[in-house]
Parts: sequence; structure tokens; C-alpha cells
Amino acid sequence: MINKYIDYILDNGIAAHSNMCVEIVASSYIEDFINLIVSKLKERNIFDIVITYTDGRALERRLNFNPEEYIASMIEKYEYLISKGFSRISIKSPFTIPLANTNGVTYFNKNNHRFRFINEYFNKNNSTWCICAAANHYWANKLNISYDELWNRIFHMTFNSSKIDSLIEKIEENNIAKLHFITNEGTDLIVGLINKLKPHNKYKINNLGVKYQPNIPCLEVYTSPDMYLVDGILVGTKALYFNNKLIENYSLTFRHGMVINNENLDDILALDKGLFYAGEIALAETLNYSTMYTTLLDENTGCHLALGMAVDNHKKTNIAKYHIDLVFGSDSLMTYGITKDNNKIILLENGVINNEL
Repeated sequence: MINKYIDYILDNGIAAHSNMCVEIVASSYIEDFINLIVSKLKERNIFDIVITYTDGRALERRLNFNPEEYIASMIEKYEYLISKGFSRISIKSPFTIPLANTNGVTYFNKNNHRFRFINEYFNKNNSTWCICAAANHYWANKLNISYDELWNRIFHMTFNSSKIDSLIEKIEENNIAKLHFITNEGTDLIVGLINKLKPHNKYKINNLGVKYQPNIPCLEVYTSPDMYLVDGILVGTKALYFNNKLIENYSLTFRHGMVINNENLDDILALDKGLFYAGEIALAETLNYSTMYTTLLDENTGCHLALGMAVDNHKKTNIAKYHIDLVFGSDSLMTYGITKDNNKIILLENGVINNEL
């Protein structure tokens, strides 16, 4: 199954083709998984491969000895990669050994702004990139499940047969103007959509016409709401893991798009005024997993709203610096599409797609 998963990452995530340049960003703790990816890349006649480790003693030594020299070498490396039109695979594997908080590491973190040109490169949408997950024993222990069970969850999400994409056609055919979410947990939320702003599925198409999947897994249909047309109450059903802190039992009350009341989210909202408004609304079928300690997986387990940065550029969307997903989906969730004529259509019933779709 691991081989099938890696093939999926290469074929769908970065649309791998011969002679391309690929960077792998990951923890050194999952080196065996990285080596499998490298082998698969070489089978595809891809040999220009760069591995960037996000932890490790060697990296700490370089940062502590001369952080400025390390930053300069990294800038040179990425200038080379950009000249090659590189693609990137970023592997999330929580709770692997982090870098120690030394003066060199602190200096590096304070100079992260010098690497903005890398984000600008990907924002131009001329390449491909993907974020995926890889199991490790620390992470499995944190979840109190076996290493194999953690892999099985990742596989299940990646190869899930959900027909969530069918909702895009339903939303467009019926000129859905608003989404109404109701749960037994207390959510009663109406979210206004932006006219002619098409919902997204798991794929993107870059400026060269290449289709790729940025997030693996992706079991959601999502869009940017009108940031001033969000009203009602959102009650979280999935603990939020943010900045190494687990936030449970949270809720938000919106009026005309703005958060006017909250429970247990003061620290989040204090980060940026833009977090008082939504930037994304997403439909996803409910999966009954407890928090996976990474947004990449948690956001695929139920409908969610993101505070902050929008996923689309539009005069009615949010331009905040942060993007924080809050899952409120559950087995009791009813999701209605409200048409411009104020008719209601059931989109999700008891947390799953309406069988009539």
C-alpha cells in the first residue's frame, strides 16, 4: 500500500514527469519513506532531487556554528531550484524530533522573511507542489493507536471513494447563494457565497495547463465566502491543534461576518484582526476520527470554516495573514443550500452526501 500511496503522490500530487527537478521537504526521522520516494522518482527518470531536512543534528550544528552562512547557502540553493522550475513535496509527520531552541535556530526563524521569494515562486502557479502525510511512531503513540493503524487512516483518506465533488455541480446548477449548517452540538450557521466564484475540488491547474493535487488527502469542496455574510453560531466538534496547543470546546458567534463572541479562542483571535472574519467554507463528509494533530488530515473529517486568509482573490474575501480551520461537522450535521429564490436543497444529511445527488 505504501508504494501505491507514493505513486499517488507523484502522479497526482506533483504530476511527475521525466527530467523534472523535485525538492522533498521532511523530517529526517522518516528517512526510509523519503528513500522510497527517491527510488520512485528515479524510476520515472527524475534524478535532479534535493532533500531539505527540517530537523537533525547536522542542521542544528550548521545553524549554531554560523546561521548566516547557512541562510546564504539556502538562498543560493533555492535560486538554483527556481531556475530549474522545481516542484516540491512537503511531508507532514507530526511529533518527530524538533530542532532545539538555540540562538542559531532563533536567528534563522527571525530571518524567515528572506525566503519569501520561494512562496512568491509557487504563487505564480507555474510549477506543481503538494503537501502529504507520513506516519511515524511518535505520532501514532500520541494518538494512542498503532503505527499500522495510523498508516491505514492516511490511506483511507487518500483513497476514499467519497462523491463530494458532486456537490459542486449541485451548487452551480441551483444557483446556491447561501449555505445553512445545523448540528445537534449547537451549530446554526448561515454562510453567504460569492456570485460566480466557483467551488474548488482537490485539483488545481497551473498556468502551464498541468493538473495537480496540492493537498493529499483532500475530501472537501471549498470556496471563499463573502466575508460580511456569515451569521450565526459555530460549535467546534474537532479539537484544534495550533502552535503545539490543543484547544477544545470552542465556539464562535458571527454577526454580519464578524466574530462578536467566542469561547476558548481569544488567543487565536488576538493574532490578527483578520481572524475575526472567515476566509473559507468547506463541505466534507463526517469521519469519526478524534483530532489527528494536523490540519492536513483534520480538515478532511468534516465540514469546516477557516478564519482568516481566503482561498480566492476577490474584493469580498479576506486578506488576513493567517488561515485557521475549525471543524464543526458531525453525524448530526444537516447542510442546506439556499437558492437565490430562497428555496432549500439538502446537500448533506446526517454528515453525509444526500443520496438524491
